[in-house]
Amino acid sequence: MKCRRGSRRYESGQNLIEAAISLVIMMLIGISCFALTVRIVAQVEISSAAANAAASVTAAPLGSGLVAQQYAQDAFVGTLKQHLYIQPGTVTCTSAGYFSGNQATANTLITCNATAKLMLSQFPFPVGPDIDLTATASVTQPIYRQCNQVTSAGAQQC
Repeated sequence: MKCRRGSRRYESGQNLIEAAISLVIMMLIGISCFALTVRIVAQVEISSAAANAAASVTAAPLGSGLVAQQYAQDAFVGTLKQHLYIQPGTVTCTSAGYFSGNQATANTLITCNATAKLMLSQFPFPVGPDIDLTATASVTQPIYRQCNQVTSAGAQQC
């Protein structure tokens, strides 16, 4: 059988076009997988930071809502400080009686909602738009933080 030289030349051009199209598709799939992995890692970090914020609230003096909120915000920002591409947002913590000056009892539930932004546009090769992330974490008031005595000056003695 005779092979025609002309058909081989056309086939090599077709192979080059197929390789170029396949390479572009493979690069898009690879970048998408990278962006998804970064998104998942960032969500885990935001959740951990929210949990740290909720836990730090229990270290604040009972009934001092502003101090407790500041503890939560500082813990949240401090946890995310090491991540260059995660911009911390706000943390809002709520609890029945904990922030209003009432006596919190053991097992009082403290819930913190946190927001942050994953800055995908700041990567060396931008892989997508910035993504807003949210996380919620809850912690219960430990029994050793329960105060039942208030002096006439309003100071709590435990």
